[in-house]
Amino acid sequence: MHKDDALMLNFIAQKLNIGSVRVGNHFVSYTIHDRTGLLKIFQFLDETPLNTTKNLNYLAFKKAYYL
Repeated sequence: MHKDDALMLNFIAQKLNIGSVRVGNHFVSYTIHDRTGLLKIFQFLDETPLNTTKNLNYLAFKKAYYL
């Protein structure tokens, strides 16, 4: 994501207490380091699904994870 989104990603990481945020020159990334964190994200997205086509990307990613 663009580095202007760093505050938002830091907020998400702190609220969920999962992962870390890395800020580069022109980008920011949010990384989850373990499977338990990823499963917490899955649980959150299952309870509050995305309303865009990004939900299809999430479902495909989740399916690939369980393969």
